[in-house]
Amino acid sequence: MIVSTGEGLEAQRTLKYLQGVASGVMVVSHLWAEACMVDKDNVARADKWEVTDEELGGANGPWRARKRKEEGREPLLAGFEVLIEGELEGLDRSSVEDLLNRTGARAVPDKNAFSYTSGVTRLVMVDSTANVGAKVVGKLLRSYRLATVDKDWLLDTLGGHCVRPILHYTLDTVQRKELIRAGYSGPLVE
Repeated sequence: MIVSTGEGLEAQRTLKYLQGVASGVMVVSHLWAEACMVDKDNVARADKWEVTDEELGGANGPWRARKRKEEGREPLLAGFEVLIEGELEGLDRSSVEDLLNRTGARAVPDKNAFSYTSGVTRLVMVDSTANVGAKVVGKLLRSYRLATVDKDWLLDTLGGHCVRPILHYTLDTVQRKELIRAGYSGPLVE
């Protein structure tokens, strides 16, 4: 997949870019195509123009996603179930569901659709936890054992191709010990 970049090979997060990273395909700069016009030997050197994530300061998520797929490892978000609550600014629901699916996660239509089996990580994703409010976020965590994250959790997880900690993408009122009590572990609570 070819995307537009500057000389630093950092890609802006377009839906096309996110879909490419989520799919584990090689994402290269348009500068590769230009270099191929000058020297056809560059066709075989596409990896030298592989992009990085601009919003994460050059994180190599695209490379990491591609390597994971080439190595036959399970998708990054395998075992995740995500409830998309409300509208997400800049992304329509079907596009978010597609990104989740490409990374191995399952989108659920409502709280009752979570499987609640061991080994499944359940999240509620909203546009902004600040707009949802502490009362709702707290109730979901305490009553349903569901952590609520901003949509940026997914975008940063994809862009860097590593699961991001919940605490950076939820309200300051949520504490690590509450997440652990609700069953969250590993990189989600680091």
